[in-house]
Amino acid sequence: MTLTLDPAKLIHRADPTIALDPLGLGIMRDFLSDASSLLTITPAGGTSSLRVPVFSAPRPASRLSGPSSVAVSGAGPLLTGTLALTGTGVDVRGDQRYERERSRISALQLMATSPRLPACEPGISSGCVTTPDQSAADLRYVGFTSDAREVSAAGKDPLSLETPGLAYFGIASWKPWRSAADIAKFLVYLDTDNDGTPDIVVVNANLVQDVFTSIALGVRPGDNESLISLQLINNVAGDKDTAKLHGNAMTLPINLANLANPTDGAGTALPPYITRANSTISYWVEAYDLAGTLIDAVGYPRVPLRSDVLAPALTAFTSSGSLPAAATRGTRLIVTMDPAKAGASPRVLLLHHLNALSRKAQVVTVTR
Repeated sequence: MTLTLDPAKLIHRADPTIALDPLGLGIMRDFLSDASSLLTITPAGGTSSLRVPVFSAPRPASRLSGPSSVAVSGAGPLLTGTLALTGTGVDVRGDQRYERERSRISALQLMATSPRLPACEPGISSGCVTTPDQSAADLRYVGFTSDAREVSAAGKDPLSLETPGLAYFGIASWKPWRSAADIAKFLVYLDTDNDGTPDIVVVNANLVQDVFTSIALGVRPGDNESLISLQLINNVAGDKDTAKLHGNAMTLPINLANLANPTDGAGTALPPYITRANSTISYWVEAYDLAGTLIDAVGYPRVPLRSDVLAPALTAFTSSGSLPAAATRGTRLIVTMDPAKAGASPRVLLLHHLNALSRKAQVVTVTR
């Protein structure tokens, strides 16, 4: 039996038996499109037949990439440059609006890299992986960005509850996860007052029936693990496919206005985590498997990563200012760098959400 696929016809169609909006809030779940049937096999000259189920879950793959490097220049405190995508994007439309399969990109500052963990061997059970699910928690890249500057440029306040900005933590693993939550658990610990202890923990979670979320909980004394922020992983629902199922790259957004104006479960105001005068945070990432075993970590309380959530050192956005952004050949991202903060070797981390697994994460060097 041979399966022949036409990428131009691979729309993002859901199985009619699933509930697309399990919460009833207009938030579509993520799902895999599939093609299945029963194959009838009748032996030559025979009288009885067998019915064999066949199943496939194809997804069209983009083949987009950025340049290996991008130059920035300028006379002011911020340097800018243009990053143009090449290759082939995906844009397949169905009868329903949500059936559109379209390539998208998220761009962040590359904050850290992590080597691939080896396979465990007899006598070696730590610093290694034993299963594909553990490999899904093997960190490769960690990135950060914030749209606060874009929100401000539009005349809005990123710390206002009416026009909140978002900060994003980017995660790319060495191997794919089966789903964007539960199988591999990524915990981003935020030290907002830079005293070496976490104040917030951000985690990927399956809220209900494949509604994948980025949840931020307050963990300061007195916070009582209050819900500080609840956003969708990759900042989109299932009507905009970003390969949260069987993928290896994601962003975990957090609401900046909620960091500046937090409340507990009863609605009582909590002390702010950030202010306009104090917006640089420290953070580190831990990755766990389904059983709760620590698989990998990037950054530590005493040697954390650091970013300014209101004035990030390096960003790359399309003219829409949104993340993720629709992407195709010729899509241009404006790279903005603060040379006083960017460090000696600034790099952009591109997450091509609909690329094949080996091509989802790309690193672009920034030069002057």
